[in-house]
Amino acid sequence: MGFFSLIFIYSYIFIFVLGTCIGSFINVVIDRVPKNKKLVNSRSNCPFCKKTLSFRDLLPLISFISLKGKCRYCKKSIDPTLPLVELLTGMIFVSVFAFNGNIFNLNFLGWVEKLYYLVILCLLVAIFFMDLKYRIIEDKLVMVGIFTWVSYTLISKFLILYSTYLDLRSDLFGVYLIKAGFLNNLVSREAKSVLLTLISAVLLLLFFYFLVVITKGRGMGGGDVKFSFLMGLILGFPKIIPAFFISFLTGALVGLILILIGKKTIKQTIPFGPFLVMGTVSGFVLGDGIIAWYLKLLQ
Repeated sequence: MGFFSLIFIYSYIFIFVLGTCIGSFINVVIDRVPKNKKLVNSRSNCPFCKKTLSFRDLLPLISFISLKGKCRYCKKSIDPTLPLVELLTGMIFVSVFAFNGNIFNLNFLGWVEKLYYLVILCLLVAIFFMDLKYRIIEDKLVMVGIFTWVSYTLISKFLILYSTYLDLRSDLFGVYLIKAGFLNNLVSREAKSVLLTLISAVLLLLFFYFLVVITKGRGMGGGDVKFSFLMGLILGFPKIIPAFFISFLTGALVGLILILIGKKTIKQTIPFGPFLVMGTVSGFVLGDGIIAWYLKLLQ
């Protein structure tokens, strides 16, 4: 195995470890934000014996494995979602950096894109488990997601347009294209794309708000409505369409299964946020393929 191959492997090991550390912080967010606790300057403790946990008790994945899933002090079982979040986030980090290009050949826009994907996916992990455990989607997380989308959209669109302008200006034919209005047309096209995404997000928010009104909040709450707006921003049109159907189909299917096995009654509700997150991720990763498959069926 060559030197560069080793560097490549060790780089992804480092990325995975970094992801698990971020996952550990996500666990803190999931647990403390709904309780209005400080995220920093506050030591973690066992929820059962209240013993303050040391550094060796908080090593991502390693502590859970070495302690065999039990608290070092009171021997009560550690919440299994904690290592799951750490593992999942580590896998997300590796997947994002492995997707679409070598990490050693990324330009500035490539790094901006990777950072955007990481922040959004980490937020989705936090929202998924927070709603699953506490049945709440915090406005703070949704606002962070909206701010991230706005920042990424402004930066990425500017970099694309500026890079195109520099390429055109350096070429004689490119200068002619600038004078002919090619750059203005590109700006207009990018602006229309952003506007279409905003319209999709607003329409989705209005639809979810309508559902909450007619159902009087049964099965869906204000957090789901606000998250639907972020969902629309992340996916845009037309990816939002398969994501929407996947969310409702998986939610209905899981609800039906829980009723059939006696875990829920028909009057009881289940948190819908996790299904919205699954729909968002599915639309994000598989949306184009699903749409292409459906259009092919119509031919």
